[in-house]
Amino acid sequence: MVELYETLKYHAEKYREMMPVDVVKLLYLGEFGSEYIIKSPEKALEDLKHEYASVVHDPDGEVSEDIGEGLCRINLAPLDTSELSLEELNDIFVKSSREIKGDRENFIKKLKIFVMLTKLDLFSFDYDEAKAFVKAYIDEGMPPVRHSDRYRAAYHPAYRVIKAEYVSDFIEKHRKVIDIFSDD
Repeated sequence: MVELYETLKYHAEKYREMMPVDVVKLLYLGEFGSEYIIKSPEKALEDLKHEYASVVHDPDGEVSEDIGEGLCRINLAPLDTSELSLEELNDIFVKSSREIKGDRENFIKKLKIFVMLTKLDLFSFDYDEAKAFVKAYIDEGMPPVRHSDRYRAAYHPAYRVIKAEYVSDFIEKHRKVIDIFSDD
């Protein structure tokens, strides 16, 4: 519960334009990952290259953002492909997506906690709006959702969800390569 609260608080403060659907997307990705969008590793790479080419690059942005449950988003706008190639990112994206196994009941529990947290005024929307959205969403069978138009217009989201351990593995690998070439 504390980790969920901290994750939602971080995203609510950073992304003030979030709507209930954006929080549900965050929770969905944190529970189930992104396997639903992968047709094949090759198609995933093609989509990644296309999306990366279309983003406005921002080297000062945060490359990695925690979304809870040991997962993170790798944001494409600040991504330096000389440090992490699109092929490497796609490989860990596909691998992560295959390894993430969510639980429907746990997800419903998170949705209910999210609705209760709206009473703390973390979000730009209120309890009634969140409650109505989550009820309708559960009634629809809890399908994957897209970011709201408001969120997309404000933040231009472009990212891949991966297991956070792969970020650590990559950083360690990168550090070893730098050590090989250092003058120490």
